[in-house]
Amino acid sequence: MTTEMTHEENFITAIISQAIDDCIYDGIVEYKLQHKMDASNWIFGRHPEFMNYCKMLALNPEEMRTKIMKNVRMSFTPEQRAVIRQSKDFYSKKTKKRKRATA
Repeated sequence: MTTEMTHEENFITAIISQAIDDCIYDGIVEYKLQHKMDASNWIFGRHPEFMNYCKMLALNPEEMRTKIMKNVRMSFTPEQRAVIRQSKDFYSKKTKKRKRATA
């Protein structure tokens, strides 16, 4: 027996899929590298939203993380690391963004 997913479930699935896509980015465009870091932190940093979305889809968040880790190449390439190190604004942008979000 198959059941159709609701619109909400489809939307949540799309959000998680986008986060995984962001994690596998292998280019060197700075804003996309920021998305890669944010997505990785969202999935693996025990973010409550990720955990709730998994539960809404009847998925175990820990099992999801394990499956993603085993099946998705998410590491930063040497070129990506170089871009991050060379960009003096890379980390300061993230810090400013966090400060605004918490204010």
